[in-house]
Amino acid sequence: MKNWKLFVTPLFLAAALLLASTCQAQTPNFLVAGSSALFNAVAVSAESPDPITSANGPCTGVGGTFNWTTKSSGTNLAAGIDPRAGVPAEPGNLWVVWGQDNSVPPNITVVCAYLSVDSMVGQRLLYGVDATGKNATLSLGAAATSTTGDNAVPYLPADQAALPAAVYAILNGAQIQAAMTDIRPEDGQFAVQRAQQAVDSLRDGLGYGPSPLGTAVQSAFTATSAQVIAYNLSGTDPISGGPVTPGQTISIGADPIIWFVNKSSTVNPGDFGSLNPTNILSHTAAQILAGYLGRTVDVSGTQGVAPQPLTVVIREPISGTYNTVEWQIVRAKGTALSQEYGINPATQNPAIVAGPGGSVRERAIGTGEMIKQVNAITNAIGYAFWGYSNFSGKANVKYLKLDDVDPLFQTYTNGAFPTATGVAPSITLSAPVPNFANILDGGYRNWSTIRMILPKTVTYAGSFFQQVINATQDQAHSTLPDFVPYQYCANAACSSYTPGLPVFRSHYNINGITGVDPTIPAYHVEQGGDMAGAIENVQSDLDYFADSGHTALLTGFLQ
Repeated sequence: MKNWKLFVTPLFLAAALLLASTCQAQTPNFLVAGSSALFNAVAVSAESPDPITSANGPCTGVGGTFNWTTKSSGTNLAAGIDPRAGVPAEPGNLWVVWGQDNSVPPNITVVCAYLSVDSMVGQRLLYGVDATGKNATLSLGAAATSTTGDNAVPYLPADQAALPAAVYAILNGAQIQAAMTDIRPEDGQFAVQRAQQAVDSLRDGLGYGPSPLGTAVQSAFTATSAQVIAYNLSGTDPISGGPVTPGQTISIGADPIIWFVNKSSTVNPGDFGSLNPTNILSHTAAQILAGYLGRTVDVSGTQGVAPQPLTVVIREPISGTYNTVEWQIVRAKGTALSQEYGINPATQNPAIVAGPGGSVRERAIGTGEMIKQVNAITNAIGYAFWGYSNFSGKANVKYLKLDDVDPLFQTYTNGAFPTATGVAPSITLSAPVPNFANILDGGYRNWSTIRMILPKTVTYAGSFFQQVINATQDQAHSTLPDFVPYQYCANAACSSYTPGLPVFRSHYNINGITGVDPTIPAYHVEQGGDMAGAIENVQSDLDYFADSGHTALLTGFLQ
């Protein structure tokens, strides 16, 4: 269900936003946690001039702009701290962009930061509260003030030699202000509840309980794990009993899931490098992830060739990426399987599960580990959200069409990933540039809307958050197409918006999940789940609303 209202011309409030970014910052102007799908795009937008309005990046300063990053696999100096007892820290990649004025010595005027964890971790760091209602905070290691950054964002200038003490003081211990997510909060809470429930024959429960502090899901490749910990979207916290502040959800854009294989070997006729597959059927993909199929020729459909066993890399069941694939492909009507088939959390955590034809399924935690392992393992197959930096330098992989539909371009060529080089705003894109034509026309089935979740107590219109999101959408439209923008500024004054996404996923009620968005001026009100929703045209929904006075009918899962 989606209640579409007419676009209302926004008030740009340029002067007020400029004032907000030039006053002395005592708390971060922008501190978010969540999905890696937006990590790089928001960083570029924070520091680069807006390609449509020509305004300076929202996190820049008149006396200079700087950046610093840390990777969880590198210096590992950043983590989200869930305030509830018994919950471990959540390490992640972090970028920080700050600006200063022309004073001597200069004052720090604006500080922005993004902790990349996972969508549901970001949701939990926003919604999970202590007994007083306080949510998670950012923790920075003291070494940040003396350690050169890890250059975790490839399209920013080289990192500073250290994080200034003044910036460190503003960020360390500051509360997470918003969550960045590729699935709705209702879907996120549902996924955690499903993961914690006891295993049953239909895999409606996955066995990583008990609730509320469940069993961590382990990587098959490293010591990394994902925590299965409950949170509520309203009412009281399931661990602390503290009051939960409900949220509002801001649509940012649509990002496709990319299906990709390791093509490095041509030793055997049945290797992916020899077969050169270009397409995977969605029902075949479902059966491969569920462990029913496991040979390279199952992907290519080639007959008369000796197959090679697949290495199937899956994600953790509380990942937004996992759940987008699970409910749009693996558990879609007509298949109704699960990536957890054959996996016993008591004995196979981490998941290393033998399959047909000598194949194996193995668990990766996080987008980075997924892509790294598929790139490293001969005849491996996996999935991840699209992003230029996600696949940069991964020469051993190619992407596939899904049901003969390309996720990035109108027409498929050879499965080579497009590349981006340079530093914002001077980024050079290889040709052709993704146009996402098959998402725009509804033909590509495996994608999700990426969003920001703000507390209901925050007014989004005219806020610094809106300025950052506007800039991110403008950059995605004009400079770095990491996703399809939901909308973007229509002119240099940003006095109106141009709709960028003519389709949406239908919404549905989820039993036991509550969390209703407030009415947000100039934005569409959403509620319920949509990760398994059918793809519909915005115009059809507008017409239905005009004719009936009601929103589109609730639907079941993806057809």
